[in-house]
Amino acid sequence: MTDDPEPRAVTVALQKGGVGKTTVAINADLIVEKVLDARRRKFEDD
Repeated sequence: MTDDPEPRAVTVALQKGGVGKTTVAINADLIVEKVLDARRRKFEDD
């Protein structure tokens, strides 16, 4: 098993029973993080 936080976070969401909302929130956080990372890299390149 890898130490990737993504599956673990989804598993926690499933265990809490708030599957829909919690999973969407986690995915939204990951997307925001990726967008911010991409922007940061773009600014560093300029």
